[in-house]
Amino acid sequence: MTYAIITLCLIYMAFLVASFIFKFVRANRVGRLKLVKGYAKGRFVLIYICAVPLFFIASLRDGAKVIEAIFSAVEASVELVVLKLDYSTIATLAETNSYFSAVMVILFVLCVINIAMVSLALFYQKLVNYIYLKKATQKGAKTYVIVGANDKNRDVLTSAHDSKIWIVEPKDRTSELDEFAYINKIAVVKLKEGRLDATLKGMFSDFTDRTVKVIINTDCDETNLLYTEEATEIINSIDIARLDIDDERGLNVYVFGEPENGSAFLHFVKKSSGQVRYINKYKLIALDFTLKHPLTEYMGEEEIDYESATLKNDVDLNVVMVGYNKTMQEVLVTSIANNQFATLENGSLIEKAVNYSIFAKKDGETTEKNLNHTYYRYVFDREEMLNNSDKYLALPEVPANVNFVPKDVNDHEFYKCVKEALVPKKDRRVFNQIIVAYGSDIENVDISEKLSIKIKEWGIEDKTKVYVKVRSRELAERIIKDEYKEVCALITFAGDKDVVYNTRNIVAEDIETMARDRHLAYAVCDALQEGKSEKEAKANALKKWYSWAQPQRDANVYGVLSIRMKLNLMGYDYQKGEQNEEINNAFMAKYQKGDEIVYKEKTVGEKKLIEYNNNFVKGSLRERMAIQEHQRWNAYMITQGVIPSTKEEIAREKGKNLTLRRHGCLTTFDGLLEYRAIMAKANDSNEELEDVIRYDYQLLDDVIWLLKRNGMALIKK
Repeated sequence: MTYAIITLCLIYMAFLVASFIFKFVRANRVGRLKLVKGYAKGRFVLIYICAVPLFFIASLRDGAKVIEAIFSAVEASVELVVLKLDYSTIATLAETNSYFSAVMVILFVLCVINIAMVSLALFYQKLVNYIYLKKATQKGAKTYVIVGANDKNRDVLTSAHDSKIWIVEPKDRTSELDEFAYINKIAVVKLKEGRLDATLKGMFSDFTDRTVKVIINTDCDETNLLYTEEATEIINSIDIARLDIDDERGLNVYVFGEPENGSAFLHFVKKSSGQVRYINKYKLIALDFTLKHPLTEYMGEEEIDYESATLKNDVDLNVVMVGYNKTMQEVLVTSIANNQFATLENGSLIEKAVNYSIFAKKDGETTEKNLNHTYYRYVFDREEMLNNSDKYLALPEVPANVNFVPKDVNDHEFYKCVKEALVPKKDRRVFNQIIVAYGSDIENVDISEKLSIKIKEWGIEDKTKVYVKVRSRELAERIIKDEYKEVCALITFAGDKDVVYNTRNIVAEDIETMARDRHLAYAVCDALQEGKSEKEAKANALKKWYSWAQPQRDANVYGVLSIRMKLNLMGYDYQKGEQNEEINNAFMAKYQKGDEIVYKEKTVGEKKLIEYNNNFVKGSLRERMAIQEHQRWNAYMITQGVIPSTKEEIAREKGKNLTLRRHGCLTTFDGLLEYRAIMAKANDSNEELEDVIRYDYQLLDDVIWLLKRNGMALIKK
């Protein structure tokens, strides 16, 4: 009987150990955390169950009565919890039964391990959190530091693929937050002394040998601004080493803020030499939408003449926007800045403006006043400038036809007005976009479905694409993609997890890197032309990039944003992947036919330097694309509220005054000829050195290098 009890206890202990190891190994991170926490809450007592029968049989062997043996066994088992082993209670049996003695040794060892496991369970998350923090703050690490405890930041954190630190107010730290951090391998840090700068300095000894990207998003602009000021002080107090163009090391800050408060954040963008970036979430949506869905996305040979990269002159482009909230305001100006086209009439290149019809009704008023500070500054001032045309270079055309229709979806004339905006006029053809961002996800889907039925009724479904703002990924994938596909083809945009609260878009890893490369391509060339060494040229180019105000850097962002649309006009596109030399060669043969790019012998890295002079070939595809690029740049500057400088201001201010939002290059392509002549005289230089037309050529001249450098490949559309 004694041997049977000892054997059963041994089997029981073996089962406990094996089952715990098996469950721990098989469990995911959530399961392991529950297993460890469960150990401290009660699982730890299971090992002591087998101690009672072992002490019981030892007491019986020592001559105790049954009732005495039971109480003695329970008492000895309880004392075992605090690792107190009274050898006298087991001495008689242990000295005569080596099997019992061995099992008791195993029991005692497991009890020691058990106490260690309880301690580990109590401090497990803190230990793991400490390990994650050390990993994230080690030299050479690339680390995201997210500031603010809210559900939006959970999406930001899960989107990052590098080390992650979550800074939260002490009052916001909860066990549920700690569990989320453990599951997603995030180090949680409480804000020190209520200040971000003290917290960052406490974690990082310096920022010169690591990459730290701080994202501030507390759901309160005032708090965001205070933290931004503290982070800016750190940025301006340390010498961050930037060894070359591709060096990412240092501290960069990305701060969320509402557009109406944008100027306050842009102050710190300028103060930090661009190492603080202001994040307008509505602009993120607009950039993502325009990048993924240029107006040319679904156009084909019926609308585009691929040989001349122009629209066929009987085609009208119409964009209907339903709703005019903050998202739509950004989508509008971004679309205007990107979607610039031309057509050929009797061999002459003529600008082709897109027609925008904005359906919105707010307290019976139109909402044009929202654009007064930006887009409409030029639109409204142009007539006066034309009346004083002798003071200005040739004025560019207004970049779009914008019409506010003061009717929302509840107006009885709504569909009639939408039809008038989309259905082609006599002897004309159309290509249309409908963009819906009216209210909630469900409201947006509802009105989009109704509009899809209407465009079928009007017979224009083949030439009209419907885009609907849907924040929820689950709704977009499970309902619209699956349930609606047989009813109407809705294209969703603006998903919170994929677009807004995603580190890839917040830090603009793809588009801003390409934009920086775009800037460096021509800035390095200019510096080399001025006689600087390659190292000096790179250093100067990078310094210039970080010294710019955010709108200046964004000019390059919008430039690369337009690459898809430009390529589409020539029958091409790009995607992630390996380069195809056959496609590259075919594209370059078409692009530079009759207007060969002249390369210098010198290269910078893999970048071939191009010889530019003032002998541009008229009428070539290459020239047409340069004109289109300047047209697009004009449109971007106009959406930023920039107006042309007078000829006198160009000479006096060396071309531009961005504080007053005036720029001398805001003119036609031909006007740039007069601009360089004025600049040559003002700078006592020559027109070759003062030419700016070359910048309009460089984007597509370098496009294959630019795509390859950023992991993209040219493809046939």
